[in-house]
Amino acid sequence: MSKSDGISIGNQDINFPKNNLFIYNNEAISTIALAYFIAKVKVISIPKFMLILPFVLHEQTLRQLNNNSINRSLEEFIIKKPLLLSNFNSRYKDFLPLSINSITILNELEIIVLDREYIYYNPNGNFKRKSNHDIGDRAKKIMKGIDNLIEIITQNDQNSLYLTLKIEL
Repeated sequence: MSKSDGISIGNQDINFPKNNLFIYNNEAISTIALAYFIAKVKVISIPKFMLILPFVLHEQTLRQLNNNSINRSLEEFIIKKPLLLSNFNSRYKDFLPLSINSITILNELEIIVLDREYIYYNPNGNFKRKSNHDIGDRAKKIMKGIDNLIEIITQNDQNSLYLTLKIEL
């Protein structure tokens, strides 16, 4: 059994299948991902911030984000890989509680500052973007995907992102 598949307790193996999003995608990995994103962009609207996890915690979409051939715009992403975003609304709704929990954790740790419309990075907080050699391979892949996602998220206004991704509120 590999480390990402599960754990052993005594003589019993406990597997964590990737298709169980609530175990594989948890507050730890999502909080790291969102902290990394906000540390890079410094400020973002709350609605845009809620779009990050459905991109980077979906394995196929993350793999495509890490493929440098499609990172210029959301429209190009949709044209070249429409199936990856066809269920984005469902993923958005599935990851909404995880996003909210992670924002709460980041706020409690004073990594972010919230106001009514925006999330701000707190440079005096506990999260520092230094070397990522001490984190796991999955977190490294997510960070690389975030580096490519930043342009897609920041170059569009939130209304057009929600409409383009067909998110139903």
